Amino acid sequence: LIFRINYLEEQIRDIELQSEDKRKEVEQRFRESMARLEREKAQELENCVTRICALQKESLEAKEEIKRHQQTIERLHDLKEKLEFEIVDKNDEIQSLKDEIRKLKEIIRLKNEERDAIDSSLIEAINHELSFVNNNNDHNHQNNNHDIDGEMYSSIHLEFQQQLQMLKDENKTLKENNEELTAQLLNNHLIEGKSLLKEGEAISSLASEISDLNLEQLKTALKEQQDVNAKLRSYIDGILLNIVENYPQLLEVKSNGNGKTAKVAAAAAKHQSSTNNGRL
Repeated sequence: LIFRINYLEEQIRDIELQSEDKRKEVEQRFRESMARLEREKAQELENCVTRICALQKESLEAKEEIKRHQQTIERLHDLKEKLEFEIVDKNDEIQSLKDEIRKLKEIIRLKNEERDAIDSSLIEAINHELSFVNNNNDHNHQNNNHDIDGEMYSSIHLEFQQQLQMLKDENKTLKENNEELTAQLLNNHLIEGKSLLKEGEAISSLASEISDLNLEQLKTALKEQQDVNAKLRSYIDGILLNIVENYPQLLEVKSNGNGKTAKVAAAAAKHQSSTNNGRL
């Protein structure tokens, strides 16, 4: 019995030792697991903090970008309003130029009528002179029977007739050339003006579309508007240059607020008079 008791006590000690070893092993594994979890937790926390900082930085950058876009949109809105005012001003300038062209066309028509009247008066005076010469020729021929004088007056009569025909032909040619060039000039200006007006109307729709455009599209629309403005300025400069080169009398047209005073008639009449004197 004592041997049996000793054997059981020995087994109990072995079991206690095994239990203690197993407990220590379990505790070791538990500590290692807790340490691993703590490391993973710290790493995850660090990653979360880094991600939060990155998100905060991205949020600040996004706010700054939104602010810049808002400033760009406001600047483009102001530019759009400025361009609309410029388009209105350019349309007014085009309309004013059209009015000036119509006035110029009317002045040219009146000058042509005045020139025709002067030519008619000149022709009438020449015919009167020819009649007077013919009468003198007949009178001298009947009274004196001088064949030499008759030949001289006939030669003078023929020369007057030739000069009269030359004046008629020259006047007709100049009139046709003047009307053709004037019509061509006015037609070209009107065609260019209509084309630019259509482009201006197309670009003026920027006001209704600007809220739906991104930054690149807004830059493209702004570039198109600047191109149209450049064409419009070039067109107006071309009209003014043509008027200065072909009709310098318009330089004397002055604006006084509500109306315009034209000083073209006197210069045109003076030019017509000097032309007629040169022909004579």
